[in-house]
Amino acid sequence: MCFKNTAAPQLEPKGGRKDPRGNSIRLFRIMAPMSVVFLTNALDGRQDEGHRNYARCVGEAMAHMGVRVLGIPRVSPHATCMLFPGTKTIGALKELRPEVVVYVPTQSATLATFLRIASIRAITGARVLLIALQVRPLSLGSAVVARFFGPERILTPSEELLRKGIRLGLPIEFAPTGVDIERFAPVDMSTMASLRAKHKLNAAGRIILHVGHVKPLRNLEWMGKIADRLNVTALIIGSTSGGVDGRVLAMLRESGVDVRVGLVEDLQELYQLADVYVFPVIDERGAIGVPLSVLEAMGCDLPVVTTSFGGLPRMFRQTPGLQYVRSLDEALDAVSSAFRLVRSEVTTSELVSPYSWKNIAAHVLQEAIEICGGN
Repeated sequence: MCFKNTAAPQLEPKGGRKDPRGNSIRLFRIMAPMSVVFLTNALDGRQDEGHRNYARCVGEAMAHMGVRVLGIPRVSPHATCMLFPGTKTIGALKELRPEVVVYVPTQSATLATFLRIASIRAITGARVLLIALQVRPLSLGSAVVARFFGPERILTPSEELLRKGIRLGLPIEFAPTGVDIERFAPVDMSTMASLRAKHKLNAAGRIILHVGHVKPLRNLEWMGKIADRLNVTALIIGSTSGGVDGRVLAMLRESGVDVRVGLVEDLQELYQLADVYVFPVIDERGAIGVPLSVLEAMGCDLPVVTTSFGGLPRMFRQTPGLQYVRSLDEALDAVSSAFRLVRSEVTTSELVSPYSWKNIAAHVLQEAIEICGGN
């Protein structure tokens, strides 16, 4: 699968600005072409999961920058298929002869990933930039393979993977995820009311929202407990990618949570009609390092109550519209205070504005240029 290329760029810094945490952000403009390929096995399947959304959004943005985007098709789980990108992909890589391959695997940084990178390097002679979105078990043996045969650089939004990678001597750096800032945007109160009617939700009651997998690692029992103690509606939009855990689903519905499983075309409307977004996940294995749903909620100026998950605290300080919690009791207090906020006091959309997918893609492309010795 390929995205259509519409330009042929390289990137050059235009200057600097500060993100909401005071970190320097480089802005870019399109210049002369460079041979970069964006390679991923995350383009197939339903786009209701973090890896697939990241791959699609960054891939589309990079395609508009002149980068060729190649999708590794679904194949048999046989070992040789897990370690090699497939004959069609190999043929395309040989024909393109890229200087750099930006590789986004759904399995993140694993031994199989590093062995596949070794095969990519052997086929193309290219340098490899690995984007590892989620922490996975990383053994010393995997690190040895990575140091000798792995990528020139690893980018990750996962704090846990970042710490592990640094400890094992891997060339790893933090990189944020992004959001569609045009799609996920604030609406007025009248639109909020009409959206509740459209989606058959109580126009007058309070609604807390969560979007993501219905899995044990998500700590979703908080949703039912918050709804019960504060007498509000808890709404969960459940992803079907990777399956749904039947026991978790039954537990949530028995506790009164409104769980709607499946791909929602107008997902932004669910954020726009809610009162508070709750992200209760504690274990980093439960989501990608910077959850897209949190950024999407922030883009809609929806107050967010979240654990200090992954790279979120690195990107954003706590504000009235973004509260970090460590326990259910703290979450209850934070949700209660979020209900009391005047919507004009919530300006989280300003916090995520530097993290458009175009800017994220530009950052990735600049990293690719740098590992080839570019400026």
